[in-house]
Amino acid sequence: MKPTPRFQLHERTSRILPVAVAFALCLGILSTPPLAAQDTKEPAAKKAAVPIVVGTAEKRTFVALIHLQGVVISKETITVAPNIPGTLTEVFVDAGDPVVAGETKLMVTDPVKMEKALEIAKQDLALAECGKREAAANLTSQQVQFNKAEIDFQRFKRLREKEAVTQDMLEQQTARRDVLKAALDHATTLVDLAAEQFHKAQSAEGIAEKTMKDTVVLSPITGVVSHRITKRGEMGDPGKPVLMLEDISALDVSLFAPADTYARVHPNETRVKLSIAGQDIGEYPVTFRSPVIEPKLRTYEIKCRIPKPPQDIVPGALADAEILFDTRQALGVPRESVQERGGNSVVFVEENQTVHMVPVTTGLESDGWREIKTGDITEGARIVCMGQFLLEDGTDVSVQQAREGEQN
Repeated sequence: MKPTPRFQLHERTSRILPVAVAFALCLGILSTPPLAAQDTKEPAAKKAAVPIVVGTAEKRTFVALIHLQGVVISKETITVAPNIPGTLTEVFVDAGDPVVAGETKLMVTDPVKMEKALEIAKQDLALAECGKREAAANLTSQQVQFNKAEIDFQRFKRLREKEAVTQDMLEQQTARRDVLKAALDHATTLVDLAAEQFHKAQSAEGIAEKTMKDTVVLSPITGVVSHRITKRGEMGDPGKPVLMLEDISALDVSLFAPADTYARVHPNETRVKLSIAGQDIGEYPVTFRSPVIEPKLRTYEIKCRIPKPPQDIVPGALADAEILFDTRQALGVPRESVQERGGNSVVFVEENQTVHMVPVTTGLESDGWREIKTGDITEGARIVCMGQFLLEDGTDVSVQQAREGEQN
């Protein structure tokens, strides 16, 4: 008789169980580290302190300014040309000569020709005056003749009414009167013509006198001759400069500032500190601000007037300028201590050989210091100035050097 299935299952289980227990023990032995290995493992070594240099947060004066370079120019610069075309008979001044407005003779152009033209104009005026008198005399003569003809006509008219004269005789007197009336009108016209000719001659004489005066050119400004362009004997023309004059009694400094400062510069208010040829000459107000911004360069011109410049400051000299926009007292830290972490400005503050990362908002920068507008920093705090690239919040540090008297 065959065993039942239940008995077969129990017998098979009794054979497998000892094998599974043995396999589990082997796995436990292999997975457990040796005791010797556990006893000999050492703890992780502590990180070394990061060497740093510290400074101190201080109250300082911060200024908002821009540095510009410009050039010294004359108060006024003009070029002088002849008033009339012709040969330059004489040029009386040379480069470097002083000139006085309305007094110093600069040049003369073909005076003989203009003098003869003036004589001719005066003669024409005299002839026109004679013609005027002649026309007036002729008018008087014609008026007398016409008056006599009018009297004769009236007499013959009365006689004809009495039939004392023939009709033909009356018509002859009528014709004679009409002819003399036309002659009188013509004489009146000649008087008007002579008057106009006289006025024309007067104008021509005035032009000739003006041209004669224009042969000599006087200095239009007081200053110096900076350039002589044309020599004596050359042909002159009103559009061709002969001399360049400059008024150096006062000087301007021409500067070009960036467009983003336009709204902050105000004539007669904004002050500029100037240094020319290594010489500090002081502060001066802005006297001119260009009404437009140059679209390509994105700059605009400003000028400062130096009323009484030193003798060694001349046009063409280079000028260094500082435009001061704002001044204030505020807490500041060394410029190099401010770092960018995650798109924000931060400063590391050292305390008891440990640093803390403090987010800050900065403002103005002056003389190597940056203004702290917001941030948990107090005056006198020890600020990391060097070595901060290796730091994180809470890093242990070793102060190797201190700025401005700080001690470890």
